[in-house]
Amino acid sequence: MNRYNIQLKILVVFLLGFPFCLIISTHASGLYSEMQMQSLAKAFNLPVNKVGFVLKQQRNLFSIDQQISSLLNEDDFAGSHIDPISNKMYINTLSGKILPDMLAHISSDNHNLIQAVKVNYSLTTLNKVKNELAEVIKQHDISFYAFGIDIKHNNVIATIAQNMSNNPFLKPFINKYPELLNVSYVNLNYTTNYTKKSKEINDKVVNTVRNLYNRNL
Repeated sequence: MNRYNIQLKILVVFLLGFPFCLIISTHASGLYSEMQMQSLAKAFNLPVNKVGFVLKQQRNLFSIDQQISSLLNEDDFAGSHIDPISNKMYINTLSGKILPDMLAHISSDNHNLIQAVKVNYSLTTLNKVKNELAEVIKQHDISFYAFGIDIKHNNVIATIAQNMSNNPFLKPFINKYPELLNVSYVNLNYTTNYTKKSKEINDKVVNTVRNLYNRNL
């Protein structure tokens, strides 16, 4: 994935992430608008009358995700992400396997909805690098738009101000984790009198919206 696409997807998170989660929660109580459903239909590439069924599947997968996540060891586990189009939940593990005791807590009818993915970095490692990056940004006043863990691609992503690309503190840190960090730079139009409010990506929203957006790139 190139850096331009990463940048686009980060923007999509902030534009679509909150409304999408809100729609999922409000759909259960029937409190959603026609405009919201049309937006989701476009994202899913489905007729509007099929969106309700997809949202029902999505809620089922979220429930499975919550049940399994509580059983996983972060030293082997690397997060999970849901693809609402294929109606599957992918669990990242270093072993590439789903242990039997995980499935024991899930209805056998849902076993075919879960698939293990073998990855290189555990959630423990990803969080360590993300926290180190946050500390570098904080200590050296580095301007950035967003950063967080990309569960699907098993790395840490960040969008940094273009004028920080050669920062003597940031650059060595990025070089320290060449395979684990995916950094893009963007012109944030900073001035001496303006500092953009920092935002950190909500990991679960990132993956939910990115799954939708990937289908439409």
